[in-house]
Amino acid sequence: MLFKKRRVAPSDDSSLQRLPSCVHILDLPPDTLLLILQYCSYREQSQTLRLVCAHFSQVCTTSLNSMFWCLRAKLDSTIKRVDEALMMSPTDEYQMLLCRSHNALDVIL
Repeated sequence: MLFKKRRVAPSDDSSLQRLPSCVHILDLPPDTLLLILQYCSYREQSQTLRLVCAHFSQVCTTSLNSMFWCLRAKLDSTIKRVDEALMMSPTDEYQMLLCRSHNALDVIL
């Protein structure tokens, strides 16, 4: 991906600095690329963008790992809520349902 900048018309002003003719996406810092990649789907990052180059692979890996850490935190909090509800379950049927939910969440983790 290449972003071109407009060239400034030559003038008599010598204080004008020449702008680079183009800026490449790989010139962006990794943090900026990470913000951009958040708009891409998991599939695009894992199957397409990681294959572009080593730099993209590293940034995509960081992005994908952060998604998994976020998901893990959400699952941990859900398991804690199920555990708390399990301790206070009023009926055996409800307790069985909560046990099944807890087991399913354990399998995911």
